[in-house]
Amino acid sequence: AVDDRVVSALLYLNPAWDVERDGGQLRLYPYPFEPVDVAPNEGTLVLFSATRMIHRVAPATTRRYCLTLWLRGAIRSPPSPSTPVPGGVDATLRTTESGAWSALLSREYRTHVAKLALCSEWEHSLAQSHPASVGRDVAIDTLKREQGLIVDNIRAMQPALAEACASVESFRRA
Repeated sequence: AVDDRVVSALLYLNPAWDVERDGGQLRLYPYPFEPVDVAPNEGTLVLFSATRMIHRVAPATTRRYCLTLWLRGAIRSPPSPSTPVPGGVDATLRTTESGAWSALLSREYRTHVAKLALCSEWEHSLAQSHPASVGRDVAIDTLKREQGLIVDNIRAMQPALAEACASVESFRRA
């Protein structure tokens, strides 16, 4: 993790908000489930894991008000894509495709697999949320490099999943 944030809490303060007109909704990615959009309506309180829940905020066309609180504490970060996962998950990945999928959805790997599955959405989010700049280009290039590390690790752990990784390869080259 980048810092010691464990839980994010958001309390929206926007009366009469219209997502179609104003945008600004929070999108949560509770992978492997469908994304959840939360409109920033007055009185809406959202709590989520700051370390495990991939999320983004859509651009708003109207000023948006929100109280944000982060609960901080010592956390154990998920391993980086270039670090083998401890605890025998790798052995499971080398056995069968169904065992590999179970392992990839385990807590140790879920964040990395979600980043892989959401790669196009993530790039779109970066492009939509930041003006064209060297910084945005660096962020997108970093995303693509990280996707490559994840793909390489999955491919090395389970050749049966290599086909699923091929689609991400085309994304990285784009």
